[in-house]
Amino acid sequence: MSKVVKTILSPIRLVIGDKAADALIGVALVVAGVVTGNFALIGAGISIASGALKKGPPKASPADRSRLISTIDPRTPRKIVFGTTAMANDIRDQEFTGTGQEYLHRFIVVASHAVDEISQITFDDKLAWTLAGGVQGEFVGYLTVAPILEGNAGNAINISARMGTTRRYTGLAYVHLRFKLTGNSKKAESPFSSAVPSRITIEGNGIAVYDPRQDTTAGGSGAHRADDQSTWTWGTHARNPALQALTYLLGWKINGILAVGKGIPPRRFDLESFIDAANICDESVALDAGGTEPRYRTDGVFSEADDMGLVLGQFAASMDARFYDPQGRIAVKCMVNDLASPIASFTAADILGAVQWTPFADLGENYNLVRGTYTDPSPNSLYQSVDYPEQYVVSVDGIDRILTLDLPIVQSASQAQRLARRTLMRAKYGGGTLSCEMQATAWRCEQFAPIELTFGPLGMVDKVFRVEEIETRVDGTVPIVLAVEDERIYDWDAEDLPPVDAIATTPYVPGNSPIIQGIGQASIEIIAPPNQNINVDYAGDPLTGQFSRTLKPIVFQGGVDIRDDDNVSYSITPVGVTATVNNIAADPEKGWITVTAGGSGYIDLTVTIDGIAYGPYRIVFTRLDGVATASSPKFGTRSTFATISTTSYVEMFTPITVTVAGSETVTMTAPLEYNISDTVNASAGLDAKWQRSPAGAGTWTDLAAAVIGSDSTWLAIDFSGEPGSGSYPDTDSPAAADYDYRMVGRLDINFGTPDLNVFSGTATVIVT
Repeated sequence: MSKVVKTILSPIRLVIGDKAADALIGVALVVAGVVTGNFALIGAGISIASGALKKGPPKASPADRSRLISTIDPRTPRKIVFGTTAMANDIRDQEFTGTGQEYLHRFIVVASHAVDEISQITFDDKLAWTLAGGVQGEFVGYLTVAPILEGNAGNAINISARMGTTRRYTGLAYVHLRFKLTGNSKKAESPFSSAVPSRITIEGNGIAVYDPRQDTTAGGSGAHRADDQSTWTWGTHARNPALQALTYLLGWKINGILAVGKGIPPRRFDLESFIDAANICDESVALDAGGTEPRYRTDGVFSEADDMGLVLGQFAASMDARFYDPQGRIAVKCMVNDLASPIASFTAADILGAVQWTPFADLGENYNLVRGTYTDPSPNSLYQSVDYPEQYVVSVDGIDRILTLDLPIVQSASQAQRLARRTLMRAKYGGGTLSCEMQATAWRCEQFAPIELTFGPLGMVDKVFRVEEIETRVDGTVPIVLAVEDERIYDWDAEDLPPVDAIATTPYVPGNSPIIQGIGQASIEIIAPPNQNINVDYAGDPLTGQFSRTLKPIVFQGGVDIRDDDNVSYSITPVGVTATVNNIAADPEKGWITVTAGGSGYIDLTVTIDGIAYGPYRIVFTRLDGVATASSPKFGTRSTFATISTTSYVEMFTPITVTVAGSETVTMTAPLEYNISDTVNASAGLDAKWQRSPAGAGTWTDLAAAVIGSDSTWLAIDFSGEPGSGSYPDTDSPAAADYDYRMVGRLDINFGTPDLNVFSGTATVIVT
């Protein structure tokens, strides 16, 4: 009997020959890293190639970061934009026009293909333009925007004689920006007078995507065709990573010439595998904060210069998938917990020759902490990389081993956490591999499918593996590599942590900073009041005590307070707020600003001293909670109720209409008191329940069983859920739309017409 001892800090590789395997039947092989047995070490039968399960973190495309800064680079590669995200930012031409070159024109190509929509443009951290509202804020009168979704001769923009209408950018999506560099009056100044911004974020919907599920010829249902990009569409499927990867591999053509992507013919794809992967990506996953989101979504930018392995690596990492080529066709496999249904079971009788067994990966790959970044699309972050909450397990030897997993085309912190957790669990519970040659019985195996193996020499009984690599040969032998799998790799139960919220920047406004300007031998120092926060309720109304407010500027000359001097005056321009300023001479409260109403907006304060105007100094007002508007109500109450005199359900009050957006929750409360006065049956009570209908449709759906009251005397009961009954939810999470909510009630005993039925209380519907 021989003994082989390997340190636990290194993987243990056992290669077992036929005769040695026969001698090992019934012998325990692995105990705490010590291997014992009567066997011979020989060379590996086949090598473990760099399969998809073993690849390291994918690299990010340089195009992902360059899209946030406008640059002029004649050699920049073409860009392809997937999903809803910040688009490319390539300046292809710029020119000055007008008297004294008062206008600067820029043509920025955002994608080297047609796009669905260009929706919003931000300069630095200031919203400059939206598709719905046009030019915004301080840029009104100084900026002109023309979004072109697909350039052609018919929509070319002529700004001068230099190029006329030859700026066609045929087949490309671009934006024409015209900046006015001079003020619109003698006293006005252009926001672009000192510089035109280079930090420009152009948001929109990218390329139309092919979906074989919408292709009748591919087993789906619809007009999509893989070989006809004019049939491809934009929709929710356009953010599906499996379909984005398929579209990238098919490629996009302009006038019949491949523009972006790979141009692989449709016949080279296993479209059924892409359909399966797309369906997995569309599955709903519960979130810790409530609601759901699709399992996998991706949005981002790649360039023509990106290696195909980089692009597919990003898509694979963002949906835990593997790309492979069974029978010479490109396929994709999203990893799911299918381990309970192995496609085959094998024993030692199916194995030919030597077996190479690696119980676990190299120690350096035994990560216990996975962290990295995702792309945060929030207005405060504007598509910059932000850390997602790291995923951690205790290291077996007390030494942390960290894997950095950056996911630049993932724009959901919860999705990034799920992917990081799965990577961590695969390192913890997977990592082992077994390679050997099998007989022809292994032909039925598919790559990445689960199988079971019973192998006495290694003490394996129905051990679950996943087929990582497989080859079929004409001699009937099947070299195969199996990777250890475990159901715990796929465990997830709404465990996402809240991400770190990006904090709004403090924009530089010269008037809001103390300034020193020489006037004779003295100096002027002006400090404007600070920015203001307004607390509002669910209805969007300011809470009690929010108004009125008094704001007090500070004005010093040579260190002396001159705020109420005769040579000092004040003027304000309020936007979105109601305010006045005191200009009464010699008044101790001169210069004080009184704000009586408002929400999000600002006040521009100008201070004039000896005829010289200083400012404006901007005081920004911010609502701290969501605001309900007439067009998008989020809150409603009813305190007047109908008399009920029947055992049939009748409407208790006029329905409350609210607007529900994605992932929002409707909370219904109705703590009421009622009294039914009757001389026939003193045990009569009131039954009531909540109902929902699409706004104006009148098709009502019960949200749960009725809450049942009792007695004919005054009774207090909460009709949003009887205390302790657990029978009625007080929340509702319907799809995004406008809805009517109401309560209906009835008498639970037919005892004739009651003398009176009285309610006291308020029914409330709140969307959060």
